Amino acid sequence: MTQTFSVSENARVEIRACRNRVTIAGWDDARAVSVDQSARQEGDTIVIEGATRVNVRVPRHAAITIDDCHADVRLEDLAGNVELANIRGDVALRNLRGEIRARDIDGDVSARQVAALKGEGKWDGDAALHDVKNFQADEIEGDLVLRGADAVTIRQVEGTAVLERVEQAQINEIKGDAHLDSVGAATIQMLEGALAARGVRDALSVESAEGDVNLRDVRGRVAIAKIEGDFIASNAQGALDAPNVEGDAMISFDQVAELNLRAEGDVVLNLPRDANAELQVDAPAGNIVVRADMKATSEDENHLHGTLGSGGVTLRVESMNGDVIVRGGAGEHHRRHREHHHREYYRQYAQQYAEMGRRIAEEVRQSVHASLAEAGIREHRRKHHWRIGIGIADDDAPRAEPVAEKPRGPAAGSPERQAILDAIARGELSVDDAIKKLRGEM
Repeated sequence: MTQTFSVSENARVEIRACRNRVTIAGWDDARAVSVDQSARQEGDTIVIEGATRVNVRVPRHAAITIDDCHADVRLEDLAGNVELANIRGDVALRNLRGEIRARDIDGDVSARQVAALKGEGKWDGDAALHDVKNFQADEIEGDLVLRGADAVTIRQVEGTAVLERVEQAQINEIKGDAHLDSVGAATIQMLEGALAARGVRDALSVESAEGDVNLRDVRGRVAIAKIEGDFIASNAQGALDAPNVEGDAMISFDQVAELNLRAEGDVVLNLPRDANAELQVDAPAGNIVVRADMKATSEDENHLHGTLGSGGVTLRVESMNGDVIVRGGAGEHHRRHREHHHREYYRQYAQQYAEMGRRIAEEVRQSVHASLAEAGIREHRRKHHWRIGIGIADDDAPRAEPVAEKPRGPAAGSPERQAILDAIARGELSVDDAIKKLRGEM
């Protein structure tokens, strides 16, 4: 039985304790609310309680409140404000121009073309958001895919976070991996997984990353206080500040900029042929190899200071327990080796390690463009794992099955990983096979 209620421009719909499914859609009639279940009217407020599989048509400007429902919820084509609270089911939001508040959602959230979405409390599921202009969230227990946003502020993501076409993002903690693509500016405080970023136009700041960091085509300043894995930056155009890298580092500048890099392992620095910079290199436990047009001003067994071209920005590079290799335009080969017979060894090492870094960076670029499922997100210790197929009819929502964990190679700094790098340098292992071994694929 369908009921139709006459309302004013202050129309409001309140739904409580409903089950199975709640669907609300806006329509062009600005003075009527249609409900296919039992409902009552209190002035301009339509109240629906305890209904099962309820469908409601409302004026687009109507305000909506849905509370304490054990049901999947779908809202579409609305311009008024919406409040959701204590929903035990999946939520689908489509074409909503008002402010949306969603508190304590026990299910997955799918949103497309939403002006403002604020997640309060805990979302105990995955979230797939497309063209959500302003997004705020307290805690997302699952994975997050967000494509298209002006501003993003999140306190915690339990799983992996994928951000694409986001102008500004600030995230306090990500317990999985982070993938950034075509992002304006981004700040991440704590990252328990790996970071892959491509096309960051403005500043990128990370307090701590527990996994590897792979950057490509980053134009703005990058500041990463601590990296517990390896650090690869390809086609960098802005200043890089990475004072605490526990693994190896490979930096390739497309346009030379200020560099402050300190790594526990080996460091490879690739510079443009026309680089103008002041170079300061320290390797207290390793060797220094420089292939560039450089005028040395001071050097000894563990330290090298020189001028590239006409001088300019300062490049500070230090390897605490490994070697440093700097490659730029053709010129005199400056080297300080403890053992003379290592010359050919390090020439091959520089060339092949650089190629390996470029190949790894290309893999990162492709993974960022793929969907979350195609990116091979690892299983997380939580209730849900990427089941974003919303429980109600939603033809354009992304659907994917759980993905098996990708093979993982030897840990950063392990003897197995060092053996692979040594084999590359000696020419005993091809770059392709080395990449597969480092990724755990053979």
